[in-house]
Amino acid sequence: MNFCYSAIRVLLASFLLGGTVLCATPQPVRKAIPPKAAAVQAPKKSTPSQKPAKAPKRPAIPELTYGKRKYLDLRKVARHFGFKAAEKTVGKDRVITLTTSRGETIVFTVAKQIFTVSGTTASLSYPVLWKNGLFLLEKTDFTEFLEPLLNTTLIPRRAIKTIVIDAGHGGTDQGASHGKLLEKNLNLLMARRVAAVLKARGYQVSMTRTADKTTSLQERCDFAVKKKPDLCLSIHGNSAADSTSNAVEVFIANPPGVPSFGTTNIGKTGAATPYQRTSALWAYHTQRALVSATKAVDRGIKRKQFKVIIDTPAPAMLVELGFLSNDKERAEMLKPAYQDKLAVAICDGIDKLAKTIQPKMSTKK
Repeated sequence: MNFCYSAIRVLLASFLLGGTVLCATPQPVRKAIPPKAAAVQAPKKSTPSQKPAKAPKRPAIPELTYGKRKYLDLRKVARHFGFKAAEKTVGKDRVITLTTSRGETIVFTVAKQIFTVSGTTASLSYPVLWKNGLFLLEKTDFTEFLEPLLNTTLIPRRAIKTIVIDAGHGGTDQGASHGKLLEKNLNLLMARRVAAVLKARGYQVSMTRTADKTTSLQERCDFAVKKKPDLCLSIHGNSAADSTSNAVEVFIANPPGVPSFGTTNIGKTGAATPYQRTSALWAYHTQRALVSATKAVDRGIKRKQFKVIIDTPAPAMLVELGFLSNDKERAEMLKPAYQDKLAVAICDGIDKLAKTIQPKMSTKK
């Protein structure tokens, strides 16, 4: 996909801190200029007879090719957005930290796919490379995952009114289990809680199942297509052979042409822009809200080819609310007060997304 960075006319929308999207006021962009040249000045206020001054265009970030993938130099990414870039060595790891004017940070480590955005964990499709003294980020990871968090003007404005909620598993498909506790039942309970909060906040909600009913993945996707929602949410519980595993995590679909999380297989299908970018921002809001509300371990944002988040007609996300296989976390997940925290956090993530991408009010009379 050809992505035109020169089209960005405003400074990035700042990250979420303390649960609120902080949008920086558009400022004139500073270009690289000869030492004796004057700095770019803020445009003067226009009079009725004048046309508003246009913001200077930014040069595109140069691309470098390694293997069959294109990469961006993270130092130049920082310069492009007006960030500070600091490098250090932690043990055997090379680390680069990009810092915004507000003090929020994005931290990358060479040879790793895990990075953090304002403290929230996320996974890249490709590890960060170290080539010829450069920190390199794969282009699709930037354009389809990171950049929508930096510049929300890239995401089409739309009203969020209708939501499809999918309670994972059901009927003969019980999902994970521990003793008499079946994931399918917990998923349905949490789906009902989330639906109740959303309805109370004015959203229209439809559920793929409202009872213990066997529902195929295709039936869930067909249901979503029929309802034509603004968002699709699938709710699950987690499990692992290692009983110490615990944490909350969220999944969004990977774009076509990049590996699904945990594999090296290139996906032929995936979420297309603009769904992918909207889903990325939604996942960021949701994971931050879940970790903040529950104090659970942050297992991060991942991208994977789950059918219920690829074959749906809207931005989609799958949430894993905790590990049934972990004694302590399972006990918490069975408490109504903890369930309320989870449900409200999910709804808060939707509210934050809706506020960020709501259509601008018309000034015409």
